[in-house]
Amino acid sequence: MIKYMIPVPQVRSLYCPVEKVGSTFWQRFIYMIQKSSPRKRKYSHPFEVDINLALVHRPKPLYRAKPRDFKNDFKLMFVRDPYKRIASAFVDKLLAPNPLFWKLIGRSAIEKFRGVDKNRKCFHDVTFSEFLQFVVWAEKSRRELDAHFQVATEVCVPCTMKYDYIGKYKIV
Repeated sequence: MIKYMIPVPQVRSLYCPVEKVGSTFWQRFIYMIQKSSPRKRKYSHPFEVDINLALVHRPKPLYRAKPRDFKNDFKLMFVRDPYKRIASAFVDKLLAPNPLFWKLIGRSAIEKFRGVDKNRKCFHDVTFSEFLQFVVWAEKSRRELDAHFQVATEVCVPCTMKYDYIGKYKIV
């Protein structure tokens, strides 16, 4: 089953978003396509699309879909070096100010690998080592998984779905 595929019916395509691999850009791009008509384009570039608008109004993923349902559609996904992806997730979600992820991931990582401190209110100082331990623990235990560091092959199942295009995200 394909869990996360996002349909783009205007161009008979399916996109599988892998977090930390340009997925925000692609969701803006999809929104831009959906809101454009052949005669009039509302946006000239994906970065003109407000991210909240793109994420709130994105097409619903096809949770119960099967690969045979889309044999004639163009299917695409993007991958990234897993080490760079995990480092990017740490920087973006835990090192940079991000109270939501400090509470969700930072707290769990610190309590599991540093210990519980009942007086602690903020979990902003999770170390990269604690984060990596947490990611390994989450993957092994299959608990507290987060799309920002879940293995790309588990999200987009390229061994099950025949993709027409698998792009590689590179920062030069």
